[in-house]
Amino acid sequence: MKHFVNLSLLLFFISLVASGLLRYLAPFELITTRIHIVSGLALVVLVGFHLLNRGKYFFNQFTGRGQRRQRSPKQFLLPLSVLAVWGYLLAASFLNWWPVTSIIAQSHESRHVREIFRSDRKAVHEVDDLGLRIKRASDTDASLRLDFDWGEAYPKSSDGTVGGKRQPQIAIWAETEDGTVLETLFLSETAAFADEVKWGDQTFSRADILPVWHARYSKILEEAVDQKEMEEELDAVTSATPVRDFTMEGYLRMESQPFTVLVEINAPDDPNRYYHHEQETSNEGYMPEGMGQPSIIYEAFVFPEDDQRHFLLKLSGHSGKGSENDGQVFFETDQLTTAKELVEKILLEVDWGSEK
Repeated sequence: MKHFVNLSLLLFFISLVASGLLRYLAPFELITTRIHIVSGLALVVLVGFHLLNRGKYFFNQFTGRGQRRQRSPKQFLLPLSVLAVWGYLLAASFLNWWPVTSIIAQSHESRHVREIFRSDRKAVHEVDDLGLRIKRASDTDASLRLDFDWGEAYPKSSDGTVGGKRQPQIAIWAETEDGTVLETLFLSETAAFADEVKWGDQTFSRADILPVWHARYSKILEEAVDQKEMEEELDAVTSATPVRDFTMEGYLRMESQPFTVLVEINAPDDPNRYYHHEQETSNEGYMPEGMGQPSIIYEAFVFPEDDQRHFLLKLSGHSGKGSENDGQVFFETDQLTTAKELVEKILLEVDWGSEK
């Protein structure tokens, strides 16, 4: 049993360190996270067995018992110094003190903070073989819900399940009447944690895959950076409050202004007779190899003053030539084929809570 525990400790320690380094240095991957969690739990169990076998040793170290001669005060220095180092690093982790701040600043997530997207904590989603469901709750009892039903052209494996590197990428966001992004409600995992992503058999940027969302989202990121710099200057003198929150929290209420919910979806390597790479790059239908048809846009307009709660998102256009797009939607959809069959329907439900 002793040898089994020792060998297991070595192997799980290696996998824990390797997955930890990947989590620290590379973009988020669910597989890496699973390996890290399982290795950590295994180590907890194995260390527990080890401590049971060595419990008497640790007891004697901290109590001084079992010694042939009386211990001097200096002999308590080792356990006390270990406790001090452990306690400080634990406190530094909670309170973001040095050296934790310096270590975290060098992580992939900190160095690419402007690339990484995470939705609001009150926005949750669930994906399965039939569709996608998203709910954005609010501080009140109001909420917004989207239900997707996959269409005939949505890529699936031979057993009918979804998942894998050939999955379409989806962005969902809300805008004001003048086209200003309020909040991004959902972004597919592949595109959420890095600007350059492996998609299908090629590497593309988010500007290639979801150009409309990317152009509009990048604009509010620039505004957010400018606002932060302005607030830091003003706070030093006046303790100014934020100018804009970049959230749709205030719009999930009856007296709010109208807003639009938009969905952009793009499938990899889905060329047709019009959109493909085997033509002149100057042609309107030219698309890079591995891209195929452009992303398509669905939208629904929400007017809080009306009594309507359910909205069917309608196909409004496409993104054109990928990364060349500046946020514009092209309304001509006659040349699109399978791209229009990725989803069967998208239903939006807005619950105004007790206000309605």
